[in-house]
Amino acid sequence: MIRVSSALLDNNKKISLLFRALKKPPSGVIDMVTTGTLVNIVFLGTAGSGKTTLVSSFGRWLEKNCGYTVGYVNLDPACLETPFKTSFDVRSLFTTSEIMKREKLGPNAAIVRCSDLMSKRAEEIAESIGRVESDFRLLDSPGQIEIFVFRESGPRIVSALSKKGYTVCIMLFDKTLTSTSVDIATAQLMSLVVQLRIGIPMITAISKADLYPDSNVDALLSNQSLLFDAIEKEGEKEGAYGDLSLQLPSIIRSFKSPARIIKTSAITEMGFNELLDMINETTCACGDLT
Repeated sequence: MIRVSSALLDNNKKISLLFRALKKPPSGVIDMVTTGTLVNIVFLGTAGSGKTTLVSSFGRWLEKNCGYTVGYVNLDPACLETPFKTSFDVRSLFTTSEIMKREKLGPNAAIVRCSDLMSKRAEEIAESIGRVESDFRLLDSPGQIEIFVFRESGPRIVSALSKKGYTVCIMLFDKTLTSTSVDIATAQLMSLVVQLRIGIPMITAISKADLYPDSNVDALLSNQSLLFDAIEKEGEKEGAYGDLSLQLPSIIRSFKSPARIIKTSAITEMGFNELLDMINETTCACGDLT
């Protein structure tokens, strides 16, 4: 397994800046970048989950603390501005507002139309992203996940992009959507569905964790056995809800590889060490990300 040592990422600022200037990670760090592999990270998530903010914060952290070069990519034709300087921006090809005016469409129809245009130009978009010379390319996806994942644009772009470097997905959920054991299981199932659609390794993460420091579900995020036990207790309730809850552990065991869920914060940089570790761990053939 290729693994990055989290402890090595805690060097003081002076050392971090020195290695950044040398364009290589601290001594002893072994990762895909050192082998010459360019890494594409696609950020997906429900609307308002904090994808854009995390892309910006995680990218700065990779540059500042690890000495990596980072390219930022915007794949949301509806966004008005980004908190990072883009190396490629789909809005250079078309925007939702332009499509609305030109084709006289409402906002939702224009977003769908943009998705279809992205699908048709998937190879061109992937080629442009592939020309971004950086250790990591961070891709910010459209706000509505269904537009990218459940239409053809996302799978086609990701498929073409996978030929330009190792590509992994971070599936992001707002902390408010993972407050119970069943919520967490639902997030895992949604991650599984998304992975089936786009066909690349998947990391599930929770955003805005700094807003809920005393969460009572932390143990469930890192221990799948505890999670399943909690779900089965939920299943003791009568009716269809209880029956469905009892089936969740079986479904997850059957179709999803073991994996922990990472708590992250774009404000405090919580979970960034672990996130980088897991990006490298996805190369493990065993598929175990526990």
